Amino acid sequence: MVLTFAQFRKSKNAINAVFAILSAIGFASSMGACFFLNKQTTLQNDLWRWSCGNHKKGIVSEVLDFGLVCHVVSYGWKFGLVQASLELLTFIISIVAFVILKYAYFARYGSFGKIF
Repeated sequence: MVLTFAQFRKSKNAINAVFAILSAIGFASSMGACFFLNKQTTLQNDLWRWSCGNHKKGIVSEVLDFGLVCHVVSYGWKFGLVQASLELLTFIISIVAFVILKYAYFARYGSFGKIF
């Protein structure tokens, strides 16, 4: 029974490690794509500047409502900031919980034990 729990813990740690590696690869490739596409863009014009600029200038289109696009992009930006802030907060809480757990383990047993 103890052997089964040890095997399960090892497989769970391996799955977590694979997930972390895949997440890092995905993040790095998406950032690389963003930097590459930003370098390739000659106009340096984005959707927010285009829609909100046309909305402020009073340009009217029969196909597209620039005001609506401007509001949607602005709210998307705000929600993105909230999401990034929550992810940063989650990361900080995870680090603090890890340190507290290791400190409690050290106080109880006199050593830090395994890192992961």
